[in-house]
Amino acid sequence: MSRPTLLDRLWASAWPSHQLRRLRARRANAAFEGARPGRDRRRERREQRGPNAPVREAARPLRERVRELEQNTDIVPGALSALLANVVGAAGARPEPRAAAGGALDESLNARLQDLWDEWAEAPEVTGQHAETGAQELACRTWLRDGEVFARHHLGRVAGLAHGSAVPYSYELLEPELVPADGRWGGPGGAPDGVELDAWRRPVAYRVLLRPPGDGPLRPADAARVPADRMSHLMHGTRIGQLRGASPFAPVLARLADIDDIDEAERIAARVAAAMAAYIRKGEPLAYEPPADAEARREIELEPGLIIDDLRPGEDVGTIDSGRPNREVMAFRAEQLRAVAGGVGVSYSSLARRYDGTYSAQRQELVEQSAVYRAVWRRFIDRWERPKWRRFVLAAELAGLVEIPPGVDRKSVFRPAYTAPALPWIDPLREVKAWQGLLDSELESREHIARLRGRDWREIRREVEREREAAGRPGA
Repeated sequence: MSRPTLLDRLWASAWPSHQLRRLRARRANAAFEGARPGRDRRRERREQRGPNAPVREAARPLRERVRELEQNTDIVPGALSALLANVVGAAGARPEPRAAAGGALDESLNARLQDLWDEWAEAPEVTGQHAETGAQELACRTWLRDGEVFARHHLGRVAGLAHGSAVPYSYELLEPELVPADGRWGGPGGAPDGVELDAWRRPVAYRVLLRPPGDGPLRPADAARVPADRMSHLMHGTRIGQLRGASPFAPVLARLADIDDIDEAERIAARVAAAMAAYIRKGEPLAYEPPADAEARREIELEPGLIIDDLRPGEDVGTIDSGRPNREVMAFRAEQLRAVAGGVGVSYSSLARRYDGTYSAQRQELVEQSAVYRAVWRRFIDRWERPKWRRFVLAAELAGLVEIPPGVDRKSVFRPAYTAPALPWIDPLREVKAWQGLLDSELESREHIARLRGRDWREIRREVEREREAAGRPGA
């Protein structure tokens, strides 16, 4: 704490109790130095607006910048690929029906629902261009890159729409631009963020453009009011009451631009260094003898095994060393990538493609990062996949394709299980021993371990039974 001033001594002699309170207040202010203005202008930056004003202002330029980086750099595509591999996975988010009656699974109903889903998943969206796994990847990529993604659900007969399967249900993928947040399409009730709210700030409808903004001038007839129960909205939100999402890459955009500039500068410098150049050092002026012909010029073509034997007295040959590539820049770039990985929520090893280190270090990174991946995966399942399953079951039931028996708990029909993408094994032998120990001590089930490995335990059981029958030892 600073030394007492003359004013402090005067206050202490006249009003000691009041001076004690002043010193306590000064100490409390010092504890919150980050809130005091100073020379560092970053301390003075404050966000005093509500949760929607910053997003309304910056969401569009942010996603346009991230899209440009995805097209023209390698860091953003690498981060998105790592996130997609741990959220959607190679097999996609496939539901596992869990319809039960009296506490026991109804295998017949579950098998019927699974067969209908597998058939529907071949062409689930309105364009028919993507299977379910591909549509999931597009939706998840849009969410993780742009900050949000929408889906419009179509059940039953829709004019001009041919559903891709016998189940009369399809959905339409929408990028954020198709639900504009500029307030021009709000209608009489008003929807400045493209979302209509009730008195409890619950979304009741969305303002959706019927064609992309880049396809010519838009008219009021090109916007439709879609009830919220026919829409899905998956967004990246960081504040309570936020209605629209902003790109998760926003905090690291400046760092990504710096890395891109550094990489470009180093590449140019390395190309210059690769074009090796030589020069002739003339030496001391007294030792140098100029050529007889002042206009004479020598051209020396560099080639392997070149011998220069026509140097004049006082001349010497030297080469230009640019010092490139710079060895220090690799360590600096690695630290910058580590910061980007932490800001985006992806593991540094996946982003930098560096898998060195001990088993303990790699395992620790995997354990810590798996919790981040699982949180993103859970949000994707709860807000994007489960609404599709509920509409799929309703459409199949209304079309008479499936009948739910009276004794089956209807809640269980609408609550399937989902298997997260399997985490990789760093040391398979150690992993297998750990799982076997849990099974032997009955602290874990084979069904749960199969889900952690990204497999359907019923398929594993059927495969094992077929192998046993083929080996002539059924039921072994």
